[in-house]
Amino acid sequence: MSINRKDFATGAIFAAFGLSYGYMSLTTMAVGTPVRMGPGFFPAMLSGALLVIAAFVMVRSFVRTEETPFGEVPWRAIILVTLAIVTFALTARGLGMLPGMFVATFIACTASPKISPLRGVLISAGIAAFCTLLFTIALRVPLPVFGSWFGA
Repeated sequence: MSINRKDFATGAIFAAFGLSYGYMSLTTMAVGTPVRMGPGFFPAMLSGALLVIAAFVMVRSFVRTEETPFGEVPWRAIILVTLAIVTFALTARGLGMLPGMFVATFIACTASPKISPLRGVLISAGIAAFCTLLFTIALRVPLPVFGSWFGA
């Protein structure tokens, strides 16, 4: 039997994440019902969707059997995007939504050598403004626009 190992591995990774996050959301948060959703409802549904995608990709690996190379691992992108997420998590309260999102997005922009510093600043400013308007102002996420490090 022939198998596309790259598709199968991708599906297995998706399944592992879907099972992990599904387990965490189902065991640590109240799920509720579709009419009265609890905090675990959305993560559980996303985990279910990820498991469906994983199943599709894994089944496809048996149908589309031509081998595709794994290619080179983009370590720069993996490290910088992870650093951006960790930076936002560690500085969100102190910096606030607007500057925290700007810094995190700019770090993520440096993951691509195709994005110039000026373009990275423009992208970061746009995403930071959008996220601030959406999450802090419209959805009222309890994260200040400017944090305590700015004397707010």
